[in-house]
Amino acid sequence: FFQSPTPFWHVRGIMSTYKTTKRRIELIMRLLLPWLFATATTKFCFYEVASLSTDRTLEEVLLTDIFGDVILDETEDRCNPKNATGNFSFTFELNPPYFDDRFQSREETLFLAEISHNSSTDPSQSWRVRVGKGGNIYSYVSAIGEAMPPNSKDGQYMVDEVWQTVAVDSDMNRNAHGHYFMHQAGVYQKDAPYTDEPFFFSPSLAHWCDVERRECRFASWGQHAWTPTKYVSKAIYVNRYRDCGDGVMEFTSVVHNAENLLTSDRDDYEIETTTPRYNYLSFPWFGVRDTVYRDVLIKANGAWETRFPNPTFMPPLKYDLKDTDGFSVFAEMRQNRPEFGFPGPLAEVTTAAPTFVFQDLFSRGVPCIPIAYHTMAYHTYHIMCNLANKEDNFPQRCPGCEITFTNPATNATLEVVNVVHWASGGRMYLSPKVGVFPYPIHEANYNHVTAESIASHVNELFPDGSEVVVTWTEGKSDDENHCIAFVHGVDQEIQDYSSGNRGGIAADRYWEGYSKLEYGSVYNFNRQYMAYNEVQNIYMDPGTTFSKSQYVIAGQGISAVDKIAQTYVPAVMQDYNDIGELPLTPINLFLSKDGTKFGLRLDDDVKSCRGSKMCRGYSTPQPDSKHEFTIPHFIITCGERTYFGPNLYHFAMIEKETLIRRSYICDENDLTLRPTVKLIGFFVDGDCEGFEGATLDKEYCEGEGKARERNTELEKLLLEDIFGDAVLDDDSTKCNPDTASGMFSFTHNLNPPYVSDHHIDEEKQLFLAELTHADPNTDKSWRLRIGRGGNVYSYVTALGEVMPPNLKESHFMVNDVWQTVAMDSTSGDDKFTIHQSGIRKNDSPYTDISLFYSPSIAHYCDQDGRECRFASWGQHAHVPTHYESHMIY
Repeated sequence: FFQSPTPFWHVRGIMSTYKTTKRRIELIMRLLLPWLFATATTKFCFYEVASLSTDRTLEEVLLTDIFGDVILDETEDRCNPKNATGNFSFTFELNPPYFDDRFQSREETLFLAEISHNSSTDPSQSWRVRVGKGGNIYSYVSAIGEAMPPNSKDGQYMVDEVWQTVAVDSDMNRNAHGHYFMHQAGVYQKDAPYTDEPFFFSPSLAHWCDVERRECRFASWGQHAWTPTKYVSKAIYVNRYRDCGDGVMEFTSVVHNAENLLTSDRDDYEIETTTPRYNYLSFPWFGVRDTVYRDVLIKANGAWETRFPNPTFMPPLKYDLKDTDGFSVFAEMRQNRPEFGFPGPLAEVTTAAPTFVFQDLFSRGVPCIPIAYHTMAYHTYHIMCNLANKEDNFPQRCPGCEITFTNPATNATLEVVNVVHWASGGRMYLSPKVGVFPYPIHEANYNHVTAESIASHVNELFPDGSEVVVTWTEGKSDDENHCIAFVHGVDQEIQDYSSGNRGGIAADRYWEGYSKLEYGSVYNFNRQYMAYNEVQNIYMDPGTTFSKSQYVIAGQGISAVDKIAQTYVPAVMQDYNDIGELPLTPINLFLSKDGTKFGLRLDDDVKSCRGSKMCRGYSTPQPDSKHEFTIPHFIITCGERTYFGPNLYHFAMIEKETLIRRSYICDENDLTLRPTVKLIGFFVDGDCEGFEGATLDKEYCEGEGKARERNTELEKLLLEDIFGDAVLDDDSTKCNPDTASGMFSFTHNLNPPYVSDHHIDEEKQLFLAELTHADPNTDKSWRLRIGRGGNVYSYVTALGEVMPPNLKESHFMVNDVWQTVAMDSTSGDDKFTIHQSGIRKNDSPYTDISLFYSPSIAHYCDQDGRECRFASWGQHAHVPTHYESHMIY
């Protein structure tokens, strides 16, 4: 069935995977039915061509085809926006409230889009996310507030404690050249002055939203987080966020290894490296604000597994995805807490808490006073309380602990959220929960009256001489808990493969082990971060693409959220695609005469736009006979300067002695100027030569590049009269289209399969038209292809290709084809041979670049007449020659 030694499940065609057989067959039947029968017994290897539509934008095409099998038709999809309740909206404008008022300018640099779902029936299912330049989520707001940690750690603003994808080559990571650790969000701000404000977040390559589909999609160029580094990054990250209704957001992620070390292009590597292979993926690096969501619940074998106090993230608690029920839940705070172990969860050994007694401080009559230093340090109001036993020395912390102080004499209680020191110099430093405000406290908004009132409140509960009993704070009932569920699946494709089902994903190409999840608190009150990481144990060579669809669910009641999450576990899907296995859309670029701009046409529209040069590529990586595979090309701007091509580091600052590369600096004289990058498509390296200094002009093909319409009436007249008596009226000829059976069709677009996968570029130069007759009796069906010379170079019947393979390099499609040949035998030169098809490739260097096929001088097709006519200028096949050709075929 396949002309390949590869096992059948490795091939992405109409038999690619069980997940998309229906979708792909429908697509192929719609596009390829006229000639499907003709290849049934020959090389049956289809490329999936994306649905042709003239109103699609480049962004939509790029952000559709790259997802491959994880985007399903709505009829197959658990998440069907047509059935979704509530209101969906998006905006590309940043409006208050800001994530943190102190850093408004930073967020303005970071922000790309806001996406919202508002439920009119259940407020607990409403959510709002904000997406950064990297396409990652940096803010998730539900009914109980912000789920994302405050991102207060210096040097890591919004590039670490966010929801993002991370790709690592562990063999190249942490060696003499630096870290090979690529964040979707951006670089750490630790390379002063180069990473000072404005901060550099991963550049957005493309973004696209659709209200009716209730979704937004984003692509970005991932960055090495640890800077400076000698490495380059060619990680492309793509995400789709879709509103499924009922509090459910589809969270689909893609990573593409755009390295091209397998091609001849090594110019952008000046250090000795191995071929970058991603073998560790955080997919995603996740987490929540642990002062909002205290409990993590992992479901396995139908029962919840939860630990309190939460484990630390160094080291984290780990699970194989296959050993879970497919989802994790983050809940506000549950009940039935265990006995408090002093001094808290960071201690290796805990004991019962000692007896603390608050005592009058400085003869003021009260034990507690405000402490401004710790308030500024932790951004919540803190107090200092004097202890009766001055010898007590317990410097340990209980950072971010949700604990309760009880006065046993009055049963008065105080909720505490942070203990800086239990006892240091006879004093306790803590933050009561009443000192926590919706915004961080700092010098500009510190209020002395408020600070004093908080201390007074504590003194009323614990006057001079009060004993303090410490317990964990009791939470809410499970039904009252607001929750976020993350549906990660159970590695079903890998389990199927391991159990012997070879009809699914070809796991042996990339699998190194089951995916794992790990979580734990960082136990830092400033960071307030419960880290959660899904690790993909795979390897990704250059040109490969990995994707996975997952779900985030907001709601109230652990059982209620549990029930919804269970229904989405089977919908989780992962997909791995090698070069040429993703759907493709042709992308055609047309360079203006002055070389300053270029226009663009999608699909096989190559006739409506013209330019001094054309460059053809695709929406996804495809194989190429000369350079292994196509690679992404970008438009990069740095101020007024522009570059188009594959080199992401064209404007980057590179230190000649150390070879350190700074992708975030494009002008050494202006460290605040950041590059912008846009993805245009995947092209053969070198094919777009001449486009380097041009910019994309979306109006070019409608203006100066618009092709003049062919005068088909003139061509029709020329191609009627020239035939003379050889063309008869229908009534007087045996061939009468009016009585013909079957279906006739023609197209001027070249679609796969090609005559030879090794000569795709040559056929693109050669091709002019395809004619098809589909007969009810398939033995009588045929499909032929016409070259520029108007001759037939491919004729396919039910048995397959009739034409010889044309393997002779210098004669490709100019000799072993169906054509007319004229000779002048009186010339005495046996090389006075004029071919209809074109010249042979025998005149180096003039015929080295490509074959010259006889130019088409007119062509005309008539659907009703079931015919096509062609005229061309015939060429001397033997070159060089001193003869001229004046032959018209």
